[in-house]
Amino acid sequence: MAAKTDSPVLIEGETGTGKELAAREIHASSARASRPFVAINCGAIPKDLVESEFFGYRKGAFTGAQASEIGKFQLANHGTLLLDEIGELPFDAQAKLLRVLEEQEFYPVGSTELIKVDVRVISSTNKDLTDMVDQKLFREDLYFRLNVYCISVPPLREKTGRHFVPDGIISALLQYEVRKKFGKDYGWCQRNPYQISMRKERPGIAQCDRTARVIGRRKQPDWKTSICSCKHPPCVLAGN
Repeated sequence: MAAKTDSPVLIEGETGTGKELAAREIHASSARASRPFVAINCGAIPKDLVESEFFGYRKGAFTGAQASEIGKFQLANHGTLLLDEIGELPFDAQAKLLRVLEEQEFYPVGSTELIKVDVRVISSTNKDLTDMVDQKLFREDLYFRLNVYCISVPPLREKTGRHFVPDGIISALLQYEVRKKFGKDYGWCQRNPYQISMRKERPGIAQCDRTARVIGRRKQPDWKTSICSCKHPPCVLAGN
């Protein structure tokens, strides 16, 4: 449903549950699939650089601006922009983001040239934005602007029962990641990946990537193995 429109989407879930994977799947299933998909981590941007990262800047706009740069909104023109960890966006910057979402236009830092864009925005967060709104840490009007469609990606431990997340799916994901990252094809899958994935309360299926890094460095598996043929990663999305 969300992929068929240009409306904003808010994806909620703990770290590692695959929020960016869900965003990429929405983009790939939309009419903008052939256009850019740009992701930016709002929590990794210094407070003073949020505006220049979003909207770009002109040469000489500030100390160190030796050349003009376009921002993420312009890079994502006609495509999709993922605002990852939107709950980390400074309060002062939220008003500027809201205006761009409403008008689809902005001024780069240090410029009087109005830039018009056509960008579909997807946001993700591991925080409770409604609670942040109540605490006056997140703008209510921005929250409603972003939350047209809301998708909740549950952690793996909440997908209780192997009828929700079969061992074979996790095994296939692990083997795919090992093959992709290390060029190895053992022809085996872990005997009980569900228990390993649940160990230390690993939050989600996206953690298979990290598990694969450990597996891929082993010369021989130290568990009983079984044959698994997985040439392509299965699509694991919330609700499936």
